[in-house]
Amino acid sequence: MSSDRNYLEIVLTNLDGSNPTIITRVNSTIFETNLDVAKDGAFIVYTERDRFYNASLYRERCVSRIQKFDFSTGETTLILEINGVITSLKVFPTNDKIAFTSYEEAYGIYNATLCTVNLDGSSLTKLLDFPEADTIFFGVSWTPNGTMLVFSEAKVKSSKPWRLEASPLANPVPEKPAHDRDYD
Repeated sequence: MSSDRNYLEIVLTNLDGSNPTIITRVNSTIFETNLDVAKDGAFIVYTERDRFYNASLYRERCVSRIQKFDFSTGETTLILEINGVITSLKVFPTNDKIAFTSYEEAYGIYNATLCTVNLDGSSLTKLLDFPEADTIFFGVSWTPNGTMLVFSEAKVKSSKPWRLEASPLANPVPEKPAHDRDYD
């Protein structure tokens, strides 16, 4: 399929790399997506993200969507759309719910959330909300029995969280770790 712009596709392949098949094209202006496969293999969920300039706020804003692709019908349905960036998602072990992490940035302040939503888009629930805490959550996953969630969190001290500005000589790496445990 030809296009006059860049695009991102989700591809299914055998474990040996043979028979790559394009499942769907991600409708996103940013080349980044999170995805997870249902435990029974019936569907995948994935994220799309767009960035746009909000003239009244004089800054860029992000909108993220969670989409579901059904393997049996070949149809894609929208589950949820939010302001901000969805950083991870995971299907519940019984395939009826999704956990996801997200953040929204405003003037260098990050508001992280950990949420769940039913697969049909109903019952959006914020489990954790860190407004103005300069925190971003990543890597959410359910425990196998579905009773707990695990995730990672990053503390962001700058309005440019992905940019390292320290000189390599400013913080030299110690020859030995500060603790007394040896690593192989």
